[in-house]
Amino acid sequence: MRRLRSGIFIISCGPKLLERIRKWWHETGLIRLLSPSEQTLVNSSYDNEELIRRMSWRGEAAQFLLWALGVFKELPLPCKGIDIVDVLWPHIPKALSEDPEPFFSASKLRPIEEVLDEVDIIHRMNWACTDQRLGGQEVPKLNHTVVWERAYASNWLVGYPDGYLTTQEWDEVVVDT
Repeated sequence: MRRLRSGIFIISCGPKLLERIRKWWHETGLIRLLSPSEQTLVNSSYDNEELIRRMSWRGEAAQFLLWALGVFKELPLPCKGIDIVDVLWPHIPKALSEDPEPFFSASKLRPIEEVLDEVDIIHRMNWACTDQRLGGQEVPKLNHTVVWERAYASNWLVGYPDGYLTTQEWDEVVVDT
């Protein structure tokens, strides 16, 4: 469960918040829970456009993880990218200004059947997007990058391909599409 709880903090909030985020990660000691790739992102400057793009898409993965913890009642269809500050930020402990432990303590994973049902839906959407893209078409109303980020997070959560809740490093998640 700690693995999941630390995973929801893998989000990005934009250049104006970078120093505040860095300080919070280090002051809370949660920096140790980040993967090597995430630590690089947290400690980097915002002059790298590729880095900014990669960080911004991780918010889509974080939304799925927060849903799995019951923070969101439901997940919207992955039609467009979310506004990280508007959608995720209100659910992170007082905008990174307080102790995260009460949030961790209150977190409870949804029933496994519900999680696996959503994982199945995500993987069906991901395959549909992949099949359509390979055929030179787009799936109406689905954003393939948003779907892929949810597949990434769901694979991490369920330990794909090795089995439910196996230890899988965040930076080494497999998405087979």
